[in-house]
Amino acid sequence: MDTYNLGWKLAYVTKNLASRDILSTYETERIKIARELINFDHKLSRMFSGKPLIPNNNSLTKPEGVDMNEFHEAFYKGNEFASGTVVDYASSQLVCKPEANNEVDLNCIYTKPYATNIPIGRRFDSAKVVQHSDARPIIIADHMLSDGRWRILNFCGNYSNLANKETLKMISDFVYSDNSFRVKYTPVNSHEDSVIDILSIYSSDRESHELFDFPRICVPRDFKKRLNYWKLYAGIEDTLHEGRCDAYKKYGIDSEKGAIVVVRPDGYIAMVNEFNLDSYKNIAQFFEKFMVSQSKNILPTPTQDDLDRFIKPLLAV
Repeated sequence: MDTYNLGWKLAYVTKNLASRDILSTYETERIKIARELINFDHKLSRMFSGKPLIPNNNSLTKPEGVDMNEFHEAFYKGNEFASGTVVDYASSQLVCKPEANNEVDLNCIYTKPYATNIPIGRRFDSAKVVQHSDARPIIIADHMLSDGRWRILNFCGNYSNLANKETLKMISDFVYSDNSFRVKYTPVNSHEDSVIDILSIYSSDRESHELFDFPRICVPRDFKKRLNYWKLYAGIEDTLHEGRCDAYKKYGIDSEKGAIVVVRPDGYIAMVNEFNLDSYKNIAQFFEKFMVSQSKNILPTPTQDDLDRFIKPLLAV
Protein backbone atom coordinates (compact mmCIF):
# COMPACT_ATOMS: atom_id res chain seq x y z
CA MET A 1 0.00 0.00 0.00
CA ASP A 2 2.97 2.32 0.58
CA THR A 3 4.15 1.66 -2.97
CA TYR A 4 0.64 2.01 -4.32
CA ASN A 5 0.24 5.39 -2.65
CA LEU A 6 3.58 6.74 -3.85
CA GLY A 7 3.62 5.11 -7.29
CA TRP A 8 0.80 7.04 -8.93
CA LYS A 9 2.08 10.32 -7.49
CA LEU A 10 5.56 9.71 -8.90
CA ALA A 11 4.00 8.83 -12.26
CA TYR A 12 2.07 12.10 -12.34
CA VAL A 13 5.11 14.17 -11.42
CA THR A 14 7.51 12.46 -13.84
CA LYS A 15 4.95 12.81 -16.66
CA ASN A 16 4.47 16.46 -15.64
CA LEU A 17 0.76 15.87 -15.11
CA ALA A 18 0.85 17.21 -11.54
CA SER A 19 3.07 19.43 -9.42
CA ARG A 20 5.76 18.06 -7.10
CA ASP A 21 3.69 19.24 -4.11
CA ILE A 22 1.61 16.05 -4.18
CA LEU A 23 4.69 13.99 -3.22
CA SER A 24 4.57 15.42 0.31
CA THR A 25 1.17 13.79 0.84
CA TYR A 26 2.86 10.38 0.77
CA GLU A 27 4.36 10.87 4.22
CA THR A 28 1.35 12.63 5.75
CA GLU A 29 -0.99 9.87 4.55
CA ARG A 30 1.15 6.83 5.25
CA ILE A 31 3.02 7.70 8.47
CA LYS A 32 -0.17 7.35 10.53
CA ILE A 33 -0.72 3.91 8.98
CA ALA A 34 2.88 2.89 9.74
CA ARG A 35 2.44 3.81 13.41
CA GLU A 36 -0.83 1.90 13.60
CA LEU A 37 0.87 -1.14 12.01
CA ILE A 38 3.68 -1.09 14.60
CA ASN A 39 1.19 -0.83 17.47
CA PHE A 40 -0.97 -3.61 16.07
CA ASP A 41 2.00 -5.95 15.49
CA HIS A 42 3.19 -5.32 19.03
CA LYS A 43 -0.22 -6.12 20.48
CA LEU A 44 -0.82 -9.21 18.36
CA SER A 45 2.67 -10.65 18.94
CA ARG A 46 2.16 -10.39 22.69
CA MET A 47 -1.16 -12.20 22.36
CA PHE A 48 0.37 -14.98 20.27
CA SER A 49 3.19 -15.50 22.74
CA GLY A 50 0.84 -15.49 25.75
CA LYS A 51 -1.09 -18.40 27.23
CA PRO A 52 -4.88 -18.68 26.89
CA LEU A 53 -6.87 -17.31 29.79
CA ILE A 54 -8.04 -20.02 32.21
CA PRO A 55 -10.87 -18.76 34.43
CA ASN A 56 -10.75 -19.72 38.11
CA ASN A 57 -13.25 -19.68 40.91
CA ASN A 58 -11.07 -17.68 43.24
CA SER A 59 -12.46 -14.14 43.08
CA LEU A 60 -9.45 -12.83 45.03
CA THR A 61 -7.01 -13.88 42.31
CA LYS A 62 -7.09 -12.16 38.95
CA PRO A 63 -6.97 -14.77 36.15
CA GLU A 64 -3.85 -14.60 34.00
CA GLY A 65 -3.54 -15.17 30.27
CA VAL A 66 -4.94 -13.94 26.98
CA ASP A 67 -8.69 -13.50 26.73
CA MET A 68 -9.76 -15.43 23.60
CA ASN A 69 -12.60 -13.00 22.88
CA GLU A 70 -10.14 -10.12 22.91
CA PHE A 71 -7.75 -12.15 20.75
CA HIS A 72 -10.50 -12.85 18.22
CA GLU A 73 -11.49 -9.19 18.08
CA ALA A 74 -7.87 -8.07 17.56
CA PHE A 75 -7.35 -10.69 14.85
CA TYR A 76 -10.52 -9.60 13.05
CA LYS A 77 -9.49 -5.94 13.15
CA GLY A 78 -6.07 -7.00 11.91
CA ASN A 79 -7.65 -8.51 8.81
CA GLU A 80 -9.48 -5.24 8.10
CA PHE A 81 -6.27 -3.29 8.62
CA ALA A 82 -4.19 -5.60 6.41
CA SER A 83 -6.77 -5.42 3.59
CA GLY A 84 -6.71 -1.61 3.68
CA THR A 85 -10.47 -1.27 4.09
CA VAL A 86 -10.14 0.77 7.30
CA VAL A 87 -7.25 2.97 6.13
CA ASP A 88 -8.50 6.55 6.32
CA TYR A 89 -6.48 9.41 4.84
CA ALA A 90 -6.78 12.83 6.49
CA SER A 91 -7.60 16.12 4.82
CA SER A 92 -5.07 17.27 2.20
CA GLN A 93 -4.94 18.75 -1.28
CA LEU A 94 -5.91 15.25 -2.50
CA VAL A 95 -8.69 14.57 0.03
CA CYS A 96 -11.54 17.06 0.46
CA LYS A 97 -12.80 16.85 4.02
CA PRO A 98 -12.47 18.98 7.18
CA GLU A 99 -9.14 19.01 8.97
CA ALA A 100 -9.02 17.03 12.21
CA ASN A 101 -8.65 19.12 15.37
CA ASN A 102 -7.89 16.23 17.71
CA GLU A 103 -7.31 12.48 17.84
CA VAL A 104 -11.04 11.79 18.03
CA ASP A 105 -11.73 13.73 14.83
CA LEU A 106 -8.79 12.01 13.17
CA ASN A 107 -10.34 8.58 13.75
CA CYS A 108 -13.89 9.57 12.78
CA ILE A 109 -15.38 8.41 9.50
CA TYR A 110 -16.37 11.44 7.41
CA THR A 111 -19.22 11.16 4.91
CA LYS A 112 -21.47 13.56 3.03
CA PRO A 113 -25.29 13.28 3.14
CA TYR A 114 -25.35 12.68 -0.62
CA ALA A 115 -23.54 9.32 -0.18
CA THR A 116 -23.72 8.19 3.44
CA ASN A 117 -21.85 4.91 2.87
CA ILE A 118 -18.89 6.39 0.99
CA PRO A 119 -16.36 7.65 3.57
CA ILE A 120 -14.12 10.33 2.10
CA GLY A 121 -10.46 9.39 2.53
CA ARG A 122 -11.15 5.66 2.51
CA ARG A 123 -10.89 3.12 -0.26
CA PHE A 124 -13.79 3.03 -2.69
CA ASP A 125 -15.82 -0.11 -2.07
CA SER A 126 -17.07 -1.89 -5.15
CA ALA A 127 -20.65 -2.81 -6.02
CA LYS A 128 -22.44 -4.76 -8.69
CA VAL A 129 -24.05 -2.77 -11.50
CA VAL A 130 -25.55 -3.66 -14.88
CA GLN A 131 -23.89 -2.57 -18.09
CA HIS A 132 -26.42 -0.62 -20.12
CA SER A 133 -25.32 -1.84 -23.55
CA ASP A 134 -25.71 -5.59 -22.97
CA ALA A 135 -27.51 -6.01 -19.60
CA ARG A 136 -24.49 -7.83 -18.20
CA PRO A 137 -23.95 -7.56 -14.43
CA ILE A 138 -20.39 -6.50 -13.61
CA ILE A 139 -18.40 -5.39 -10.58
CA ILE A 140 -17.82 -1.67 -11.10
CA ALA A 141 -14.21 -1.99 -9.85
CA ASP A 142 -13.50 -4.23 -12.86
CA HIS A 143 -14.03 -1.14 -15.03
CA MET A 144 -11.92 1.05 -12.75
CA LEU A 145 -8.55 -0.60 -13.26
CA SER A 146 -5.46 0.57 -11.38
CA ASP A 147 -3.98 2.24 -14.44
CA GLY A 148 -3.19 5.66 -12.98
CA ARG A 149 -6.36 7.46 -14.06
CA TRP A 150 -8.74 9.54 -11.95
CA ARG A 151 -12.36 8.40 -11.94
CA ILE A 152 -15.45 10.57 -11.66
CA LEU A 153 -18.64 8.60 -11.01
CA ASN A 154 -21.87 10.34 -11.97
CA PHE A 155 -24.64 8.72 -9.95
CA CYS A 156 -27.26 10.57 -12.00
CA GLY A 157 -30.30 9.27 -10.13
CA ASN A 158 -33.63 8.73 -11.84
CA TYR A 159 -32.95 9.44 -15.50
CA SER A 160 -36.67 9.51 -16.22
CA ASN A 161 -36.66 12.74 -14.21
CA LEU A 162 -36.31 15.60 -16.70
CA ALA A 163 -34.26 17.64 -14.22
CA ASN A 164 -31.66 14.88 -13.89
CA LYS A 165 -31.62 14.41 -17.65
CA GLU A 166 -30.96 18.11 -18.18
CA THR A 167 -28.28 18.15 -15.46
CA LEU A 168 -26.38 15.28 -17.10
CA LYS A 169 -26.57 17.04 -20.47
CA MET A 170 -25.18 20.27 -18.96
CA ILE A 171 -22.38 18.28 -17.31
CA SER A 172 -21.59 16.61 -20.63
CA ASP A 173 -21.46 19.96 -22.44
CA PHE A 174 -19.23 21.33 -19.68
CA VAL A 175 -16.80 18.41 -19.85
CA TYR A 176 -16.51 18.68 -23.65
CA SER A 177 -16.14 22.45 -23.71
CA ASP A 178 -12.75 23.82 -24.79
CA ASN A 179 -11.94 25.19 -21.33
CA SER A 180 -13.07 22.21 -19.23
CA PHE A 181 -10.71 20.73 -16.66
CA ARG A 182 -10.62 17.38 -18.46
CA VAL A 183 -9.49 19.02 -21.69
CA LYS A 184 -7.02 21.19 -19.79
CA TYR A 185 -5.29 18.30 -17.99
CA THR A 186 -5.30 15.80 -20.87
CA PRO A 187 -2.45 15.94 -23.42
CA VAL A 188 -3.43 17.09 -26.90
CA ASN A 189 -4.21 14.14 -29.24
CA SER A 190 -4.36 11.62 -26.38
CA HIS A 191 -7.48 9.62 -25.59
CA GLU A 192 -10.06 11.83 -23.91
CA ASP A 193 -10.27 9.52 -20.87
CA SER A 194 -6.54 8.85 -20.53
CA VAL A 195 -6.17 11.06 -17.44
CA ILE A 196 -9.71 11.56 -16.10
CA ASP A 197 -12.23 8.79 -16.77
CA ILE A 198 -15.94 9.54 -16.27
CA LEU A 199 -18.55 6.82 -15.65
CA SER A 200 -22.32 7.32 -15.29
CA ILE A 201 -24.66 5.17 -13.20
CA TYR A 202 -28.41 5.83 -13.24
CA SER A 203 -31.10 4.42 -10.94
CA SER A 204 -34.15 4.18 -13.22
CA ASP A 205 -35.31 1.13 -15.17
CA ARG A 206 -32.78 0.16 -17.80
CA GLU A 207 -35.38 -0.97 -20.34
CA SER A 208 -36.99 2.47 -20.35
CA HIS A 209 -33.87 4.11 -21.83
CA GLU A 210 -32.16 3.72 -25.18
CA LEU A 211 -28.41 4.17 -25.44
CA PHE A 212 -28.72 7.42 -27.38
CA ASP A 213 -31.14 8.91 -24.87
CA PHE A 214 -27.94 9.76 -22.97
CA PRO A 215 -25.54 12.61 -23.77
CA ARG A 216 -22.07 12.28 -25.26
CA ILE A 217 -20.34 11.82 -21.90
CA CYS A 218 -22.10 8.44 -21.55
CA VAL A 219 -21.57 7.21 -25.14
CA PRO A 220 -18.30 8.79 -26.35
CA ARG A 221 -16.63 8.01 -29.67
CA ASP A 222 -12.92 7.75 -30.36
CA PHE A 223 -10.95 9.23 -33.27
CA LYS A 224 -12.30 6.45 -35.53
CA LYS A 225 -15.89 7.21 -34.45
CA ARG A 226 -16.07 3.92 -32.57
CA LEU A 227 -18.52 3.90 -29.68
CA ASN A 228 -17.32 3.24 -26.14
CA TYR A 229 -19.93 1.07 -24.41
CA TRP A 230 -18.20 0.94 -21.02
CA LYS A 231 -19.19 4.33 -19.62
CA LEU A 232 -22.89 3.78 -18.79
CA TYR A 233 -24.50 1.52 -16.18
CA ALA A 234 -27.78 0.83 -14.42
CA GLY A 235 -27.25 0.99 -10.67
CA ILE A 236 -30.56 -0.65 -9.69
CA GLU A 237 -31.60 -3.65 -11.77
CA ASP A 238 -32.79 -7.25 -11.58
CA THR A 239 -30.44 -9.69 -13.28
CA LEU A 240 -31.24 -13.09 -14.69
CA HIS A 241 -28.79 -15.19 -12.68
CA GLU A 242 -27.24 -12.89 -10.05
CA GLY A 243 -30.24 -11.41 -8.28
CA ARG A 244 -30.91 -7.72 -7.78
CA CYS A 245 -28.22 -5.04 -8.03
CA ASP A 246 -28.65 -1.91 -5.95
CA ALA A 247 -25.49 0.18 -5.91
CA TYR A 248 -27.46 3.21 -4.72
CA LYS A 249 -28.53 1.43 -1.54
CA LYS A 250 -25.03 0.11 -0.91
CA TYR A 251 -23.48 3.54 -1.24
CA GLY A 252 -26.25 5.36 0.64
CA ILE A 253 -27.16 7.53 -2.36
CA ASP A 254 -30.66 8.89 -2.92
CA SER A 255 -31.99 7.08 -5.99
CA GLU A 256 -33.82 10.22 -7.14
CA LYS A 257 -31.19 12.91 -6.48
CA GLY A 258 -27.94 11.02 -7.11
CA ALA A 259 -24.39 12.17 -6.27
CA ILE A 260 -20.93 12.67 -7.78
CA VAL A 261 -17.93 10.75 -6.46
CA VAL A 262 -14.28 11.50 -7.32
CA VAL A 263 -11.91 8.53 -6.92
CA ARG A 264 -8.13 8.89 -6.88
CA PRO A 265 -5.85 6.73 -9.06
CA ASP A 266 -5.07 4.57 -5.99
CA GLY A 267 -8.77 3.89 -5.41
CA TYR A 268 -9.34 6.24 -2.46
CA ILE A 269 -12.21 8.73 -2.27
CA ALA A 270 -11.09 12.32 -2.88
CA MET A 271 -14.47 14.07 -2.71
CA VAL A 272 -18.24 13.57 -2.80
CA ASN A 273 -20.63 16.19 -4.18
CA GLU A 274 -24.24 16.76 -5.12
CA PHE A 275 -25.32 15.80 -8.61
CA ASN A 276 -25.32 19.18 -10.32
CA LEU A 277 -23.20 21.36 -12.60
CA ASP A 278 -21.79 23.43 -9.72
CA SER A 279 -20.18 20.27 -8.35
CA TYR A 280 -18.21 19.91 -11.58
CA LYS A 281 -17.02 23.48 -11.14
CA ASN A 282 -15.88 22.50 -7.63
CA ILE A 283 -14.06 19.51 -9.09
CA ALA A 284 -12.31 21.86 -11.53
CA GLN A 285 -11.12 23.97 -8.57
CA PHE A 286 -9.95 20.80 -6.81
CA PHE A 287 -7.77 19.73 -9.76
CA GLU A 288 -6.46 23.25 -10.23
CA LYS A 289 -4.59 22.99 -6.91
CA PHE A 290 -2.12 20.39 -8.15
CA MET A 291 -2.65 19.40 -11.78
CA VAL A 292 -0.51 20.85 -14.58
CA SER A 293 -2.00 22.16 -17.84
CA GLN A 294 -1.31 19.91 -20.82
CA SER A 295 -2.21 22.44 -23.54
CA LYS A 296 1.43 22.50 -24.72
CA ASN A 297 1.94 18.76 -24.39
CA ILE A 298 1.09 17.73 -27.94
CA LEU A 299 1.30 14.02 -28.66
CA PRO A 300 1.51 12.49 -32.17
CA THR A 301 -1.79 12.28 -34.02
CA PRO A 302 -3.41 8.85 -33.48
CA THR A 303 -2.78 6.44 -36.32
CA GLN A 304 -5.27 4.15 -37.98
CA ASP A 305 -3.26 1.14 -36.81
CA ASP A 306 -4.24 0.89 -33.14
CA LEU A 307 -4.78 -2.84 -32.68
CA ASP A 308 -2.58 -2.70 -29.57
CA ARG A 309 -4.78 -0.11 -27.81
CA PHE A 310 -6.09 -2.64 -25.27
CA ILE A 311 -2.64 -3.70 -24.06
CA LYS A 312 -0.87 -0.33 -23.98
CA PRO A 313 -0.65 1.74 -20.78
CA LEU A 314 -3.58 4.15 -20.74
CA LEU A 315 -2.25 7.06 -18.69
CA ALA A 316 -1.86 10.20 -20.84
CA VAL A 317 -1.48 8.39 -24.17
